[in-house]
Amino acid sequence: MAVAGKNHSGFTVSQREAVNPMQSAFVQANAGTGKTTVLTGRLLRILFSLDSLDSTGILCLTYTKAGAGEMRNRILQEMRRLAMADDDYVSELVADIIFPRAVTDADIQHARKIFYAYIDNPDILSIKTIHGFCEEILHRFPIEAGLSPSWTMATDATQNILKYDAFVKMINNAKKNLGKSENITNAFDIILDIVSENDKSLGELLTLLEGQYKCFFESSDNVNYRKYFIETTRKYLNIQDINIEVMDVKKLQNIIETAKNVKKAPQYIQEIITKTEQYIDKTIDFEKYKKAYLTKDGKKIDNVAKRDFLVGEQNRVYETEQLNNRRCIFENTTALFDLAAEFARTYKQIKSERNLLDYEDLILYTQHLFESQENMGWVLSQLNTSINHILVDEAQDTSPTQWNIIVSLVNTIMSVANYENVPPSTFVVGDTKQSIFGFQGADPVAFSNSRGVFEHQIKEARLAFKEPVLDVNYRSVAPILETVDEFFNALPGFENNPHKCSAANQNKDGFVEVHKLIDSVKDNIDLNAYLDMIADNVMDLIKTNYAKPSEIMILVRDRNPMAPVIVNKLKLRGIDVAGSDRIRLPDFPVIRDLMHLVRFCIDNTNDYSLCCVLKSPLFRLNERDIFNLCKRRNDINAEHRKDTGDVTPITVFDVLLEQWPDIYSYLTDVIEWAKDLSAYSFFSRVLMHNAVRASMIAALGNQIIEPLEEFMTICLSYERTEPGTMRDFIKWFITGASEIKRDVNSSDGVRVITVHSSKGLQSKVVFLIDTAKMPKSDSIVPIGAHALRKYGIVPNVTMSDLWLWTKGVSIPKDAESDGSNGCILHVLSDAETKRNAEYYRLLYVAMTRACQRLYIYGFRNHEGGGPDTWISKLWDVLSRNQTRFVNDEQTIIRISNGK
Repeated sequence: MAVAGKNHSGFTVSQREAVNPMQSAFVQANAGTGKTTVLTGRLLRILFSLDSLDSTGILCLTYTKAGAGEMRNRILQEMRRLAMADDDYVSELVADIIFPRAVTDADIQHARKIFYAYIDNPDILSIKTIHGFCEEILHRFPIEAGLSPSWTMATDATQNILKYDAFVKMINNAKKNLGKSENITNAFDIILDIVSENDKSLGELLTLLEGQYKCFFESSDNVNYRKYFIETTRKYLNIQDINIEVMDVKKLQNIIETAKNVKKAPQYIQEIITKTEQYIDKTIDFEKYKKAYLTKDGKKIDNVAKRDFLVGEQNRVYETEQLNNRRCIFENTTALFDLAAEFARTYKQIKSERNLLDYEDLILYTQHLFESQENMGWVLSQLNTSINHILVDEAQDTSPTQWNIIVSLVNTIMSVANYENVPPSTFVVGDTKQSIFGFQGADPVAFSNSRGVFEHQIKEARLAFKEPVLDVNYRSVAPILETVDEFFNALPGFENNPHKCSAANQNKDGFVEVHKLIDSVKDNIDLNAYLDMIADNVMDLIKTNYAKPSEIMILVRDRNPMAPVIVNKLKLRGIDVAGSDRIRLPDFPVIRDLMHLVRFCIDNTNDYSLCCVLKSPLFRLNERDIFNLCKRRNDINAEHRKDTGDVTPITVFDVLLEQWPDIYSYLTDVIEWAKDLSAYSFFSRVLMHNAVRASMIAALGNQIIEPLEEFMTICLSYERTEPGTMRDFIKWFITGASEIKRDVNSSDGVRVITVHSSKGLQSKVVFLIDTAKMPKSDSIVPIGAHALRKYGIVPNVTMSDLWLWTKGVSIPKDAESDGSNGCILHVLSDAETKRNAEYYRLLYVAMTRACQRLYIYGFRNHEGGGPDTWISKLWDVLSRNQTRFVNDEQTIIRISNGK
């Protein structure tokens, strides 16, 4: 039997190029163009080309575990469907695979053999995340990687605790060894002058330190790295040894004389006279003196610059200020470098002592193992199966370090000289426009550069290489795609390739609706009223049966402050809600109350925690009751000090025995429970005693049920896996385990998630409601090789990266024009350009989640605003066509296909 080859799969020409296993492919794919379908199709074709599945030689790398699971399920589902199909259907599939050759009976039999073999053993296909692949390699070859054979993977919660422990240990060690740790002690003193000592600021400092961990892991010689870092940074910042703040008393006195002769001297002249006299007398320092010549943000005062006799001194003050700024940045950066280096050493040591690795280690150790091609070749030769085909999904999210591993793998498989049937191949699919995980190391430039590397490797092996572009969108209706193209084509610097609407969606109804930015002050609308409007519109869609709750998705840039509020408003309207994709449990009052109860049990003198517990639904004392307890405590302590001189104070708990004996008795029992019980048992007893759980729900509402259940699940997990007291539990919970990640995609309710979490998802209706804030600038900015070369410095490519810590230093925007601080503005501008580019790529991801309707709103309070925000840019571009306004007030734009 023979069947002529036809395009039975429905694949486009580009898709057919992408799925062809006889050639390698680097695929640029727009959103919604069926990347997963193409990847699945290529895998099926490679499997069919094999004589048997004893050794597939296929490695498929995906970005997330969910993506890997979806890929496995799709392949297995397709195999099961084909196994049940008749010969005619199978022959059609095979005809598409082997086109243009005709199908034979032997082809059909071979296809069924492959189908059944895979169904019996789906694990023969290696579909992993890059971290999962590295974990497997390091478990197989720990000695070669420099690890203990018994190493284990640290959980997210454990990693957070390890980092906190490393931070505390680093500081304690520096205090104990002041002479040996002078750099660390001095660094910490400098940094504490910049960040306050509250928990939030110290948490931000810890984030900065752990963010630099990779630099010091990759540097095998931190002594020389420090020397290179300091010398090169000093040279880049042009920090001279001379001090241009030298005071020329004679010139200053001449300025005073001339200023006094100015007729009807304005206030700024009088101030210059006064401050100059004080500066000569040394009753004020330079920081106060400079205010006579410079504004608060360091710019030259215009009126002063108009006086010829002041210009020279103003220039000197300005240059001195800029040099001081550069010196300050240099000192701060050096301090952070020393602290980060010590943190990296301590953190690495703690993990080594406990035989643990974190996710970053998986990549770094594997890269180190693969640095030698000979070493890597030997490692791969010892695996159970050789790797002949590498497929990389969501490649735009891959970091440069991860690319190094993939490039090494590709180079190895392309060096295979002999092969049968199907040559070794590389398949990379991604979309630069959807690279939004820069905070995890994703770099669209590295993705683009990898194309040239792969092309060279593949052509060196004299194999076929294609670059198909997938541009037919199967997800969204025409108005959405037209809006995306119109906006992003008008956005400077954004590389947008046009989107084609699929035939199936071309005539479907749908629209994009953009609402004019709401200003909380001008429009007299607060956040609650704004989110009420959103919730009402969601309610209308459900009431009119246009969409079910599960077909609606609400996207925010940041979870706070909008996500928890809109969830509650939807629930109050009786709308099923999947909730948020991530829950931070301490944000819920019920969890805070339980934490306060534990803190009190650990330390009975903790009056603040006890008062919080007494006011909570556990006891429901009012503020007057709490005030009376505290007043009574203060009165008794004052009497004791007066009568006996006793300075040992009594506590609120002591006063309870006198005024609320029943509560005192109960709390005494709870204290004993905390001593004897584990976390889950303790909280179970507290919540079940006297129907406390029901009382809390009655007081705080049904919205606390979910976080309470999640909290109890965490407690149970802790009880089963972590030995320790309640003191250990509260440290473990607060430090590392208080945030819950949830799969809301499988829920039947409205999904309220961040744009980052929506990647890979879609919904019939999408509401984009958090559009009026710009991304925050980072205080650490990298110094790229091009920046060094611009200022005449040759970078050392063997050393880790250079960077500046600019927190707390103000650099005038006009610094580059006069050449004083242009070096700093250069890297700040680079960082801002990179940050804003990702900001708009995030908008692209958000808009392309919608299938039929996209609603875009914006709300501005004191934190938001500016012409470059999503809502402002969208309104500017889309409002140019006046026919799109749907009301006389011109507050709503609608782009539709007229359906």
